[in-house]
Parts: sequence; structure tokens; C-alpha cells
Amino acid sequence: MVTLPNGCICSTLSVYPKNWQAKNAKTTLDWYITYRFYDPRYPKPKLVMVKGMNQFKTLPERQAATKKSLAEELDKLVRGELNPFNRASIFSDKPE
Repeated sequence: MVTLPNGCICSTLSVYPKNWQAKNAKTTLDWYITYRFYDPRYPKPKLVMVKGMNQFKTLPERQAATKKSLAEELDKLVRGELNPFNRASIFSDKPE
């Protein structure tokens, strides 16, 4: 579990397929990142799915896009800029 600002936590971000970093990872499958986000203001956690890397057709491009998406999502969560319950910045009045 990752401790986040405002009393929130999230599970470790994981990628499907599990072998996404391998030389033989299949680009014919849909790839996605998932994690559970827990906010003390809500009774149940939210399952979050991040897509966007499937537009890349070659394995090196897709792996790079996945690595970048993982880093960006985790960075936003740790800095407290993202709350998946409303997909809005915690520091902003406007939703993204």
C-alpha cells in the first residue's frame, strides 16, 4: 500500500499483462494499469484502470508508454494532485 496525502492510500500499481517488460510480451493483448484507491470519505475503495498505451503497436513503444504512464499516475497520486473518486485535482476547483 502507498500512503498518500489527505489520509488516502492506494494499492501498488500493477500492469496487465504481468510480463509487460519481457522481450516476448504480446502487443496483441490490451494492456492496462490497475490499482485500488482508498479515500476515508468513501466507504468502499475505487478500482482504477488506466489505459492509453494500446495505441502503440511495437513492443518497445508500448513498454515505454506504459512505464511513462505508471510514473505519471504514481507521481500525481503521491503529490496529492489526483483523487480518482472525482478525477479532479485536489488543489483545483475545476474538474480535469
